[in-house]
Amino acid sequence: MIEYGEKRDFMRMDANCSMTFKKPGSKKVSTGFCIDLSGAGLKFETDKELETGKAFEVCITPEKEVTPPLEVLIEVIRCEQSEDSKWHVAASIKGIKGT
Repeated sequence: MIEYGEKRDFMRMDANCSMTFKKPGSKKVSTGFCIDLSGAGLKFETDKELETGKAFEVCITPEKEVTPPLEVLIEVIRCEQSEDSKWHVAASIKGIKGT
């Protein structure tokens, strides 16, 4: 049996793939890099600071075409600047967009 030490409802999985995001209803799309995701949230890196509490539509595109893109609505929980001047964003998944 695999042991899981974090006190979370869902395990995190490495994603390491490209993603896009935008404000709901907006046509302006920004890019990012999804670091990891779980059943309840995701962590990604981007060039711009995002305000805590704001909602975004996200499309995560896996490297292998066998897996379809994941489209979700998120809420930003935390946004911190890293040493390399990128922004690391932690977000809660609020809904999954249907296909």
